[in-house]
Amino acid sequence: MNQSFTPFRSAWRRRRPLTQIVLHETAAPPGSVGRLINYFNQPHKMLGVHIVVDGGAHAHLLTSPDLAVAHADGGKASTTHNDSSLGVEFMHAYYPDGKGQVIDAPWAHKGKYLLPSLQRLEALFAAVDYACTAFGVPKIYPMHLSAGGRWGRARGHEEASGIMAHARWNHADGLFQEAYCRLRHAGLIAPVAYSVAISAAIKGWG
Repeated sequence: MNQSFTPFRSAWRRRRPLTQIVLHETAAPPGSVGRLINYFNQPHKMLGVHIVVDGGAHAHLLTSPDLAVAHADGGKASTTHNDSSLGVEFMHAYYPDGKGQVIDAPWAHKGKYLLPSLQRLEALFAAVDYACTAFGVPKIYPMHLSAGGRWGRARGHEEASGIMAHARWNHADGLFQEAYCRLRHAGLIAPVAYSVAISAAIKGWG
């Protein structure tokens, strides 16, 4: 993973133990990491992220795990997700753009989802697995259990430890990435995990 710490304007010293990884999607065509940083640092945005997986399947560690950034709602005033999590941003168009495979997905915003490539999902999984090992976040998926396998909102996300999609409490991003990483951590090889994740995404369950 490339390491280049970035001065996100929203960063502050973490006030809670690091226990979570939150998975996001940009929902915009992948551009440069620098452009994403500039977007997050705009005064009316004031967002940040710890890890970015770019359109070329490269992972970048941009923020020290000792710092919190505003990525999971509530800004610095939040004493839950932002203070206890790493934000991982997956640069991905999300919406059908005339390129790649699109599936019907009941959990997705507007009901359709553009599938990311297996190569980029593998880069994400490697980054998440590394972060769990390096920073002490458990390789578990509590919101999948809390939701009974359903793709969507889940309870208990504020205090749970482990890896979870942002969509478990807000927006509709990160669910496919959560499923893929969960299946890889369960021991499935990459092509099988990808196929199983697609089938589950279409059903909105599993």
